[in-house]
Amino acid sequence: MKKVTYTANKIILTTAEEKGIKTSWGGDWKKIIKAEHHGNYFYLITGEWSGYNSSQRRIVHVSLSDFATFEKTPFVGTIEYSDNTTLEVNVIQCDLKKLFDNKLFRRNSYEDLINKLIATDSKFYKVV
Repeated sequence: MKKVTYTANKIILTTAEEKGIKTSWGGDWKKIIKAEHHGNYFYLITGEWSGYNSSQRRIVHVSLSDFATFEKTPFVGTIEYSDNTTLEVNVIQCDLKKLFDNKLFRRNSYEDLINKLIATDSKFYKVV
């Protein structure tokens, strides 16, 4: 469990893995830190691919969501592919401690499809 340590309004990252997590978020890192300093949560969009069997199930997408979009209504949706696999899309409320504890590196794969799903105001999107 990561204890978030501040010195002069900066977060001290002690391990290479923590520094790698920070680097993976690029320009969004400032938004994450700003939310943390104000005691707010930020929202992450995660996409978990079902795989062809349960052992292949894995998270393939993690990105920062627009804060205003999901504050009141968390989003859960599914993208179904023609090979009968699915991508389950969730928006989770997160803080910096959870980001480090769960080792959530930014992953941009499937971003266009996830944006289409969210834009449709639907909980389901089928790729043919």
